[in-house]
Amino acid sequence: MRENLESALYGVLGKEVPTAESAATSAGMAPVTGAIKEALKEALKHFEKAKAYSRQGDWSGYGDELKNLEKALNEMASKTRKASEKP
Repeated sequence: MRENLESALYGVLGKEVPTAESAATSAGMAPVTGAIKEALKEALKHFEKAKAYSRQGDWSGYGDELKNLEKALNEMASKTRKASEKP
């Protein structure tokens, strides 16, 4: 017995359930690598810090964290492009 409806439908059709990585690749997206995951964690960390600074009314800290967030997002985008260009 399959674990969910989607898996059962793929089984009836004689096909394998696509993994997140294969679905991303077939959609033209780069798979999420360790480096991209780390960049994502870094971006999220800066986003959370920026929110905390805004709640405190520390607009200088908020602005600094937005700049850090931008750097982290650009780094993630760069790593995503590099990963999708690999054969």
